[in-house]
Amino acid sequence: MPTSLGAIVARTRTQILAPLAQSGAIGPDQFWTDDELLDHLRAGCRDLWRAIVDLHQDHFVATHTAAVLPAAADALVGVPTDLFRILYLQPRDLSTFGGPTLLFRRASLTSRDFTEARLRAAIDPTGTGGLVYYAVVNAGSPVMTPEIRVAPRVSSAVPIRMDYVPTLPPLAVNSLNPIPGESDQALMAWTAAYALGKQADGTFAPDTTWLAVYSTEKDAIKIVTEPRDASTPSIIRGVFDDTLGPGLSGYGGDDGWWL
Repeated sequence: MPTSLGAIVARTRTQILAPLAQSGAIGPDQFWTDDELLDHLRAGCRDLWRAIVDLHQDHFVATHTAAVLPAAADALVGVPTDLFRILYLQPRDLSTFGGPTLLFRRASLTSRDFTEARLRAAIDPTGTGGLVYYAVVNAGSPVMTPEIRVAPRVSSAVPIRMDYVPTLPPLAVNSLNPIPGESDQALMAWTAAYALGKQADGTFAPDTTWLAVYSTEKDAIKIVTEPRDASTPSIIRGVFDDTLGPGLSGYGGDDGWWL
């Protein structure tokens, strides 16, 4: 059962002491407010989220079906506000839009593929179909909703299904820890490190001992969360494998993956 952020804040309080707490001059509950500790905890969640997303193991995936590519438009509308990274883009209704004949492929906004596609006539998504390049531009969540520009245009509107990586939602004291890999200890260490910076020498530098604990826990989380499926060995395809076969690498646990 995931732990609430409020419970992690409470556990962190048991590991840190306010200055002069033993003499009774300052109580630990008065030195650090819950909101202050929760802010540090949110920052720790974001740091671990970045590290786990970078593993590319699909720990954070959402599906959005409200986006639309309008007719004669240069960009999608209805893009999710929490979009961080697109994993896959396709027509929502494959039976209406020609099944696999209407394809979307990522391209840089200034690439030759994209710039040449902008000069082409609009394609018919329900008829001959074709290849539509897309580019994700602007800062993206949480700064702003990114824009997804396309080329060439389509002659009729296409509802879109999008699988994507979302940013973390707003986290409150009663929110559950969103980070996998038994991360409570890591988040407690992060919170303690930055909380103790308040009583440092005026620099507000985080406590190095707790940062070391956090770094160790973070590395352990990254190791244990990858791979997510160990049923088939991970095979890296060689440059000439398509021509000469897999060679010493073998075909992996299932020869069917090569097809």
